[in-house]
Amino acid sequence: MTLTPPSTRRDPRFNLKRGSSIVELDDPAGSGQSIEGVLTRVSAAGLAFETAAAPVAYIPGRSLGSLAVRVGECALRGEAVVRNIRNLGQGQIEVGCLFYPDVEDEDRWMTLLAGIEVALAAIGDDS
Repeated sequence: MTLTPPSTRRDPRFNLKRGSSIVELDDPAGSGQSIEGVLTRVSAAGLAFETAAAPVAYIPGRSLGSLAVRVGECALRGEAVVRNIRNLGQGQIEVGCLFYPDVEDEDRWMTLLAGIEVALAAIGDDS
């Protein structure tokens, strides 16, 4: 019998359909370039995205500053702080972040998450 420990997460995470969502931010390595990542998961507290980058540019605790998030047709801005990174191999990493939407986008962020939760419940997805 396998026992799964209860989650200590306060907020559920929602997996996003690959290719449906992106995040755009200034390169934390300081190149002055804008980089784009594939948004993979969202929650009330944060988000995760995949990008082609060296893990040393994404140190836990580092502020990524302002970034743009697009989930489907919904676009909003906010700030992010790196929480963790995971090496995916072949030059790809996944960056987990705390996300702080801009004041004017806070309600839209929460409405977006509520919509994702309702849609997933309607199709029976336990992401």
